[in-house]
Amino acid sequence: MNDIKIVGISLIRNENLHIELTLRNILHFCDEIFVYDNMSCDNTFEIVQEMANKNDKIKLSTVKDANKTHKLVEKYTSTPTWLFGVDGDEIYDPKGLEKLRVKILNGDYQQYWRIRGYFFHCVDVNWEAKTAKGYLAPPASESNKLYNFSALKSWSSGGERFTGKNRVFNDGFTEDSKYLLYNDYSWEDACLRNLHLCFLKRSTAENFNFRFAPKEVATYKAKDLNVRSYIPKKVKKYKKGDLVTKEINSFILDREK
Repeated sequence: MNDIKIVGISLIRNENLHIELTLRNILHFCDEIFVYDNMSCDNTFEIVQEMANKNDKIKLSTVKDANKTHKLVEKYTSTPTWLFGVDGDEIYDPKGLEKLRVKILNGDYQQYWRIRGYFFHCVDVNWEAKTAKGYLAPPASESNKLYNFSALKSWSSGGERFTGKNRVFNDGFTEDSKYLLYNDYSWEDACLRNLHLCFLKRSTAENFNFRFAPKEVATYKAKDLNVRSYIPKKVKKYKKGDLVTKEINSFILDREK
């Protein structure tokens, strides 16, 4: 199974407060990381460019329309590639990813087309105390984007990367060929877990803490709806279950280096 590769795909826009930690925490998990900057107006591009200058795993480019980025991943179908979608407000546990990488490269999960782990939708993070407060997913909605593209014969879409339901699977795989890691492990023991900073400010160029994804903005505009009016609907997806506090030491070890 030594031909398996893990490729990171990051679509970002105005992420200068957290993007360095986001990318640093996935560096050792991914063989390559393609970062697509969607016309940031803060210094996100410069931060990532500096990281790319120091590490050739990171490839940085710009995209004008985030809702036309799925074509960037279509070429990987039927190849021994795991694609890992990471947004600018997602901080993964690098220690957990280190363990997960070994299992993926050993072929332990080749019978699955997708792995789903934990999200922790944060309403507050205390970096000094190394704690975060928020809502665990599940039971709230989670959206880990870790896909085994060798399972796919095709996946075409005119939208944002990893969107569209017109997936055609190779023999032996179906839509149900998923590994739900959270059914077997607790948050503390899971190797795929994410601090989702969806309720925290992401850029010095913006005053608001909550932001919609490009595909959501496009959907609401197409229906001639006010995007901001749908905040309660999205909040309901993420603020589900109990408000809890978690220790996040392993997520921020790299922040101190």
